[in-house]
Amino acid sequence: VLANVIAFLSLLATLLAGLAHPFGWAVHKETHILLGIFATVLVLFAHSTTIFYFIGTGSYIKKLFHEEAVDQSLWDRTRAFKKRLFPWILCGMATIGATFILGGAVDTGHVSSLVHLGMALVAVAVNYAAIKQEIPLLAENIRVMRAAEASPGSPGEVGCGAENEILRPAASYAVSVWLPRASITFV
Repeated sequence: VLANVIAFLSLLATLLAGLAHPFGWAVHKETHILLGIFATVLVLFAHSTTIFYFIGTGSYIKKLFHEEAVDQSLWDRTRAFKKRLFPWILCGMATIGATFILGGAVDTGHVSSLVHLGMALVAVAVNYAAIKQEIPLLAENIRVMRAAEASPGSPGEVGCGAENEILRPAASYAVSVWLPRASITFV
């Protein structure tokens, strides 16, 4: 949740930096570009992590269901979460990517800055809607994991074990791949 909120705030900061020039605020174009790169990477990473979290916990509940350790209602709930959330997240990722590409087209003079601004406003709106969906669904998913843990046939400690099994590879990937690339790019 925190990564998604920070990503959204960086998206807003990028929008404000882009609007600075028309309003006469003293913000350099390069600041907007760097914020745009940072916000794009952060939004894509936060949304990707959320998707993998829901896929992983849903797969774990599905496995428990097939082992007859939990009721089908828990598996149905995790599938419903994905149906509600994934379209918003994927649209958020697509709009931030399109905004980033249009920003490059504006920088090279191939597209009007108004087109880029329009897509940026759509990206902010869609990503806000995605985050608004994510927060309650993450809380509900935690309740589902706890219910699975409390089921009579469950191996127990589902909440801690499954979440750590899913987050550990994502964190390892972030540290081993993204951080060295970020330091090479910006140093």
